Amino acid sequence: MKSLEKIAFFLLPLSALISELTFVPNRILILLCLSWVIFRDKRIINYVSKKKWLILIVVFYLIFILFSNKFLSNEAILLLTIPVYLLLYGSSSLEQFYLKKYFILATVTYSIILIASKTISIASFGFSNFLAKKYWWNEILYKNLTATLHGHPTYIAMFITAAIIMMLNNQASSKKYFTSTQRVLVLTTLLSVLLLLVVKISYLTLGVVMLFYIITLFRKNRRKEAWISLCILILTGIAVFNLSGVKQRLLNDISYFGAKEVQTDDQNRINERAALWQSSTHFIKENPIIGSSFQGRSSKESIYPLAKKLYPPLEYAKNSHNNYLEFGVRYGLPGALVFLFFIFMYLKVGVKNRSFEIIGIAVLICLFSLTESFMFREQGISFVAIFTAILGKQVYGKYI
Repeated sequence: MKSLEKIAFFLLPLSALISELTFVPNRILILLCLSWVIFRDKRIINYVSKKKWLILIVVFYLIFILFSNKFLSNEAILLLTIPVYLLLYGSSSLEQFYLKKYFILATVTYSIILIASKTISIASFGFSNFLAKKYWWNEILYKNLTATLHGHPTYIAMFITAAIIMMLNNQASSKKYFTSTQRVLVLTTLLSVLLLLVVKISYLTLGVVMLFYIITLFRKNRRKEAWISLCILILTGIAVFNLSGVKQRLLNDISYFGAKEVQTDDQNRINERAALWQSSTHFIKENPIIGSSFQGRSSKESIYPLAKKLYPPLEYAKNSHNNYLEFGVRYGLPGALVFLFFIFMYLKVGVKNRSFEIIGIAVLICLFSLTESFMFREQGISFVAIFTAILGKQVYGKYI
């Protein structure tokens, strides 16, 4: 049964990564794992029988929401992902060491599949024809890389950045996930794909985490490793900044922040995001307590009119692309405060346990939340649920 359990916890994050392509493997795997956990552990059945009236009330309440407010019902179903993953990982007989290792392996596997699928796609048109294009390298960056698997670059970058944080944390451990050669291959694969994804917030996150890692090394008197890491960070930063497709986007963003107002004549992603953020902020000011979900309408529809006015090139309704604002738009200021409290608890647990890993993941959630509303997407909520479950198991033991 151990072997089956290992396979399951390798496939769970992998199925979450491919959920943008199809939900089916993830749903089937969760259902099978959940059924096995419930029937294997009698304590869960006993708990349900003791709390049956409370559970019935919750079920009836969810049914009421389902038929009375489709937006709240969709969000409630999505958020159920968190307790499900907590139950699956928390009741696993595997040590958190193996749960982390299989998460990394799943992320590496997906990265290899991503590169392979893009290579096959290019080969089908002919490598010579592909290389004959003037700016052929732009065809393997950002969304062009993930198009074959319908992946979202930012969410994939989240998983990869988290895997790298885990690898860095494991460096100081006596029990390694992989051999020296394997570690080099794993890190090379992850960093290469992260570089090709051109997700700027992932570069910033990794830079902040690396600085914290270097400080940690200095505090532990591992000065040689610290100086080597610092040199690698500086050289990598210079190389990344000078890559075509990265430098221009960064300069555009910098020029935006130096401008006094949104540049409506320039179809730049940062201008679009600025309009969405301004519109979201305005909506929250107008509806500080009762958000759009309680009003029976989507967050996209709520912020679109003003966002379109601020940024005319905006073609269709989009969400806030910011977790803090998205919680505020959907649930009012109380919702935004709940999300902030969640991040605060992550940081508090990390600092209390002096865990570089937990603090690193908290920093990742904080920074990625500035540019994406990932708590309302399947991949994003699965990522947070998996890590909350793994790190919770690490801190609190078998049952979370």
